[in-house]
Amino acid sequence: MPTIIFVDIDGVILPLGGMSGVELRDMIREPYDYIEDATKRVPAHTVANLLNLANHVDAQFVLISSWRGLFSREFLQSFLQNIGMFFAFHKDWEAPMRGFPPRPWKARDIGEWLGDHPGCTAVVIDDEDLKLHDGGVGDAIVIRPIGAVGFSRDDLARCLRALDVKPEACA
Repeated sequence: MPTIIFVDIDGVILPLGGMSGVELRDMIREPYDYIEDATKRVPAHTVANLLNLANHVDAQFVLISSWRGLFSREFLQSFLQNIGMFFAFHKDWEAPMRGFPPRPWKARDIGEWLGDHPGCTAVVIDDEDLKLHDGGVGDAIVIRPIGAVGFSRDDLARCLRALDVKPEACA
């Protein structure tokens, strides 16, 4: 059974406060002018922890970030490539968005993605409590990093324990 890790950007890959509201607004207007700066603000240890998790449980990532509603698919792919993570994403690497205009409803988006890909073990890494939104995320394993820190070594260990993998295997 394949393992899919649904991952957010703000508060997981990019710690909250990594970009100010003004910077994000400017980046929305001219994303490629700010991609290098955004890339530099992603902590290397966060990317390493996420890739370590995917490697040790043979998982792939799917993006659930609200950035899906702010930036083009091409920009998001470039950002994920720049931080060294895109290679670890599933071929259907974005959870779908519904509505008009399309906007992310993360728990529903996850459910729709899983409905199109039955038989997956789902892990959700988001600093928001998605169990409280949109009817929850079913029996997915949910890890909530501290938003100002991002996905830490402690989060990696909690996730591995939840998946019944010994954390010391990822030393």
